Amino acid sequence: MARTRGRASPRRRGRPTINWTWSRKRRLLRLYLCTPEAELPLKRILELLARGPFQPKPRHTQCLLNDLLAKSYRQKRPKSRVAMAERLAFLRSIRDGRRETGAHAVFRGETAEECAILLHAHPGGRKPKPPARDGKGEREDDSIPSSPCSPRQERRSTGIYPSTGPAENLFASGSSLGNEPTDTETPPPAIFKNPWTPCEEIRHEKQEFLRERCPSKSSSFLADVASLLSGLSIRSSLSRSSSASPRLSMRSSVSSRKEALGSGAQGELKEHRRSTTLPIPESFAWPVDVQASAASEHLAFPSYAWPGSATGKEAYDPGSSPHKMENQELVRSCCGQTSWCIHQRITAVMMYGNPADAFACTEAEANGRDGFGNTALHVAARWGAPWPVLSSIMALASHLDATNHRGETFLHVLDPFSLEQKDLADMAEHLVRRGFDFAQLDCTGQSCVSRLLSRPSFSLESLENLFCRLPEPARLVLLRLGQGELISAIHARLLADPEHTSESAAEYCTYFAARYNVTSTSL
Repeated sequence: MARTRGRASPRRRGRPTINWTWSRKRRLLRLYLCTPEAELPLKRILELLARGPFQPKPRHTQCLLNDLLAKSYRQKRPKSRVAMAERLAFLRSIRDGRRETGAHAVFRGETAEECAILLHAHPGGRKPKPPARDGKGEREDDSIPSSPCSPRQERRSTGIYPSTGPAENLFASGSSLGNEPTDTETPPPAIFKNPWTPCEEIRHEKQEFLRERCPSKSSSFLADVASLLSGLSIRSSLSRSSSASPRLSMRSSVSSRKEALGSGAQGELKEHRRSTTLPIPESFAWPVDVQASAASEHLAFPSYAWPGSATGKEAYDPGSSPHKMENQELVRSCCGQTSWCIHQRITAVMMYGNPADAFACTEAEANGRDGFGNTALHVAARWGAPWPVLSSIMALASHLDATNHRGETFLHVLDPFSLEQKDLADMAEHLVRRGFDFAQLDCTGQSCVSRLLSRPSFSLESLENLFCRLPEPARLVLLRLGQGELISAIHARLLADPEHTSESAAEYCTYFAARYNVTSTSL
């Protein structure tokens, strides 16, 4: 009997075929290789990737990971949030085109090796023929548009982020995330999306989508997962910039901060502090010769060497920046010898978008010292690190009032530019509980409070916020040090403001002394 023409083929038995497109494989690998198993198990990853008819199963996905990563694929996941942050920083360095190679590479070789497959547009082999566009099959999942340097993006007249639809379509819908690059091999940066034209609406909807599925996770972890899902197009709130260039200039950040501080207006300071980009203090700027060679003659010096003095305790200006010798000593004693050290992780938070809440360190890192006696807390304070970074180090530091070769505690060198009033209050309460010595003087005879008051970013409001939380003995000692040096510093600070007269300055000094039961005449 002749077979009837046009008869539909019978439905195949068994489970439907799972269509793992290249973009889905990339998202799977990013989430699997950049998040710890304890934080995001494979089952939860598949729940995040599932969309419409695409419902991957754990067993089939394990076989896929076995093919992509070999039988030891379970051992390739990061063991902690620290390792996760390192891999994220590595991928962001590739995305931004600032990867370092050779002796000065920041990242360990294992990190580059484990993340190598994430730099391929077609992980796991050759790309098969594209699916038909006649509506019978699902087309390639468009989720990772080309980078700013890709020729395809130049042909686009609209933005990278068009208007968005429902939250469930955010992770894989071409209408909300842009178009997939061409199937030809692309350079590594082109597999990531452009993070320098952020859409706040998409960012918040993605994080809400994740919060519903991972309710017990922190906001910083969810932000990282959202960034991985979207091709690293989402940056943390600390690093989002209005600049169109993906390469931040540290020197431009320093110069912009100079202008903000030079204005002398408290309103401008507050506005600058609330900007989306974390300001970088001048002391953070690494000198060019340090970047050029960690083994140069500038770094080959004894730990006690300092210009003009064998002990390094000559008079110096606390406001002088950048502190070139301190930064060189960091490279000589730590950063030039260790990959992804605590100082490099602080750098990643302040410059490259790593969430401050996810910062972590070990007890050994918190208590280590360089040749000048500076601890990690000294470095973080001098660079103006945000409060989550400072508090993480303080929690593990054995001696918070440890001093360097100039007799300075970390409060002497603290740049509080990135600290809000609540942060200062929390820090003061923590230091009081730990028995911090606020009366410690540096080699010039100044207390930490006097040094803080000399910084434009430390207002009189901040002074009272800190002072009112000190125990009474510490307040009295600070007020009586140097025959009323603190009151004199307050008076000079007020006179520097054109809005204050000598009478109003004297009136405030009297009020400040009387508030703590000390008469200004007795000082």
